[in-house]
Amino acid sequence: MISYLKGTVLALSSASLIIERDGLGYRLTLPSAQLFKLQRGQETAWFVHEHQRDDGRELYGFATFEELELAEKLLTVSGVGPKIAQMLVGLGVEAVLSAIRLGDAALFLTVSGVGKKRAQQIILELKGSIDLDKIDSGDEVVEALATLGYGAKEVSSALKLVPRQGTTEERLRAALKTIGR
Repeated sequence: MISYLKGTVLALSSASLIIERDGLGYRLTLPSAQLFKLQRGQETAWFVHEHQRDDGRELYGFATFEELELAEKLLTVSGVGPKIAQMLVGLGVEAVLSAIRLGDAALFLTVSGVGKKRAQQIILELKGSIDLDKIDSGDEVVEALATLGYGAKEVSSALKLVPRQGTTEERLRAALKTIGR
């Protein structure tokens, strides 16, 4: 099983690239936002999910190990395939974790192929099985912001800029200032 791949970009297309490593070429599916950053001849490295299908194998690339872990958790949800998992992870690990924790299906609806039922199913099936403490903040701050009506994406973005030290009240004020900008 291939879990990590490092090599030289041999070719690029609109949905994938070929990485040459030790004389072998590996086709790796990546989000288009990642593909635009790459050039032929460039050294690159990716964490890989290898998906076995009836007609062959496909490799899906992720920039970090955390992205790969989240994608593999998303794949445990019925109806979520590797392409949808990769698009969901592209929204940001913290944003997805926050959306699951807060039960905010709106974030998932922005991904093509995810409807209301599937978004709710993702939340329901993963709420208890993902380490939601990876969100950079204490539970009280996340819950307070959710109670005030802020969505998962706003909460996640604000918490990235809030220092970890300080009381819950201080951190909540800092988060609210960040959101208000």
